[in-house]
Amino acid sequence: MEIFPPRLRTFLEEREIQALVLVSLSLQIILFVMGNKRKYWTSDKLSIIMWIAFLSADWTATVSLSVLSNNAGSIGDNQIDPKFLITAFWAPFFLLHLGGPDIITAYSLEDNELWRRHSLTLAIQVGVAVYVSLRAWTSAALNFLSIPMFIPGIIKIWERVWVLRSASSEIFKASMLPPPDPGPNYARYMEEYRSK
Repeated sequence: MEIFPPRLRTFLEEREIQALVLVSLSLQIILFVMGNKRKYWTSDKLSIIMWIAFLSADWTATVSLSVLSNNAGSIGDNQIDPKFLITAFWAPFFLLHLGGPDIITAYSLEDNELWRRHSLTLAIQVGVAVYVSLRAWTSAALNFLSIPMFIPGIIKIWERVWVLRSASSEIFKASMLPPPDPGPNYARYMEEYRSK
């Protein structure tokens, strides 16, 4: 039993990357516009929208890269479909989306503690994007234009992991200054400390 008719399935398969690009871009715009406002507004609606957009942004970019990878695996070695050549150009842009806007790197403090998981996930996504680009590689000018797009995408991903790591509790504690050495008169130091 087919749920979708063949014509509709064909239409969805042809337009799925374009739809995912629009969804991913829309989520990035929501995060960019509302990311700074969450510091000043305490609305529950804003919190729910931000939470959904934050969780969906990475998911959408990851799904988009996996769709590109799936399409790359279905092409032959000798011929490259011109449509795939154009859609593969989106891979570096999805890396930029995975890096996220600078306004909101983490939604909560607990996200900072997961920096190792984020680094592994993002490293795999960089590998998938490179795989998609290499599968679509020809001597076309469009392929050479994707190289400068990979550079900011990789920088954004590295920056996100670095910020998450820097804001984690273990690194934050290590960056704090140690307490001053009380010297030989420890009892007097403790008495002054208690009085303060």
